[in-house]
Amino acid sequence: MAKFSIIIPVYNVAPYLRECLESVLAQSFTDWECICIDDGSTDDSGEILDAYAEKDARFRVFHQANAGVSATRNAGLQAAQGEWVWFVDGDDLIFPTALASIAQGIIAHPEVDGCVLELAMGVASPSFKEEEVRQSQVLSVKAYATFFRFYGSACLHLFKREALAGLEFQPYRFAEDTLFSLMAFFRLRAVLHVQGAPTYFYRLRDNASYKGCASMEQVRDWLLAYGEMRVALFEKGLIDRVEGGRERFFHFFVSQLYYTAYEFYFRASSQTRKACFHLWLKNLLAMRPYGKIPRRKAWVIGVLKMFPSPMLAKLLIYTPLKLYRFLRKGK
Repeated sequence: MAKFSIIIPVYNVAPYLRECLESVLAQSFTDWECICIDDGSTDDSGEILDAYAEKDARFRVFHQANAGVSATRNAGLQAAQGEWVWFVDGDDLIFPTALASIAQGIIAHPEVDGCVLELAMGVASPSFKEEEVRQSQVLSVKAYATFFRFYGSACLHLFKREALAGLEFQPYRFAEDTLFSLMAFFRLRAVLHVQGAPTYFYRLRDNASYKGCASMEQVRDWLLAYGEMRVALFEKGLIDRVEGGRERFFHFFVSQLYYTAYEFYFRASSQTRKACFHLWLKNLLAMRPYGKIPRRKAWVIGVLKMFPSPMLAKLLIYTPLKLYRFLRKGK
């Protein structure tokens, strides 16, 4: 059994895929397997994967009809045989000493069953520096800082495979990895924070899903995923298992629901905003019993409850935000 299973969902990322796979091959720690799931790509991604599997048996390649990133990651999780699982996107990179740094930490601290990693972001590929030093810190799962770091991409976390038994990515197009990471967090006993230098390189692309005008399905799925998080964290009380979590996370979560990620609800088409408005407002109204919403947000939510209108919501929330940013830019 390999120490690490690296799971890479692949869909039409041929221009970046070789570089991603080469970053796996370049690992100084060699006890790994790489599960690559071709999710019905229509470019050369599938052929690239097959070529790497022929070159190195540690690459295990599966081809399937297009089913979406959640189903693809779930297929990879089912195929994984390693002790630890790491989800890596096919257009991103991992640093050459990433697995060695992680392995050093988890061997020194056998009680941990989750890891939090540092991130670097950019358009161009980074220059890797072998002399970069990473230090590890073991954190209790109760620690608020640890919990907050599990709010986000699944690529920034490693999990002991046994801790994920029965857990799957939900079939959403947006925020599916945030939901998965949060639910996984509450299964952990102790978390290793690998810090001091980035371990994962997240590539910024012009056609990334969070840019531009989101589709109706993306907006709806984001709202549904956040609805599941809201129920689990506040209605079912999982957030109370984190020290000071309800008090410290409440306002952040309300802001996420209020503005949505990158304000993509407000930048969507009028048809999409109309179709998703009641789901957006429902999540906000449902937060009121769990804490004191800031005055202006509470006033806007109250107005929209009395006069439900996606156009009014955009006027009261997004227009002032754009004006504020414009005035700040002019200073």
